[in-house]
Amino acid sequence: MTKVGVIIPTCNPDRQMFLDNLMNRISRQTYKPDYVVRIDYPNNTDKPDLTKRYREGYELTKKNGCNFTVFMEDDDYYPLTYLEDMKNEWEKNNKPDLLGNWPTRYYHIGFCGYRIYEKLKHCSAHCTALGDNADLNVCEDTAIFDLFLWEKNLERSVKINLQDKHFPVSIKHGIGMTAGRKHGERKYEQDRNFEMLKKWVDNQEFSFLMDMRSLI
Repeated sequence: MTKVGVIIPTCNPDRQMFLDNLMNRISRQTYKPDYVVRIDYPNNTDKPDLTKRYREGYELTKKNGCNFTVFMEDDDYYPLTYLEDMKNEWEKNNKPDLLGNWPTRYYHIGFCGYRIYEKLKHCSAHCTALGDNADLNVCEDTAIFDLFLWEKNLERSVKINLQDKHFPVSIKHGIGMTAGRKHGERKYEQDRNFEMLKKWVDNQEFSFLMDMRSLI
């Protein structure tokens, strides 16, 4: 029997509006998680600590009996079928140590632009899930976690391609503390009328992101 856990790395109060939005969407998922853990404490060094937060969260989901753990980052978009789709794909693919959605999609609401990464050998952390035997001791706390995670667990990993608005989207914005400090320097395909964003997210999320954009 699959027991689904969710890890949310966050940092209040910088990300409270994003966190509230994500918690609302989790409560409306077509498949409800068995256990949700928020790893929330101040980052006093201003250095990336996502690896540490995910390791701590994974220990807690396994301790609470979860054999399938989904990463959900507080400021990213997840369709309401996401947990159900990921669970079904995990079971269908013989329960790998790593399951990730590919390709990675970024949307920067400040720059009104998007990027699709189709040549990455790994899946981004925000669209990765774990079985109960994944190895998260793959790098230092400040390293690029998802890259090392997939390299270390490659033999028991599966990439899937969720389509038709069922895929997650990594939302970039620059509000509060963010891990991706270099994202503002990347080149994005322009989307001045938000047509691509409307294709990628549902109406509720689009309205929320427009509200967040007014804060930038």
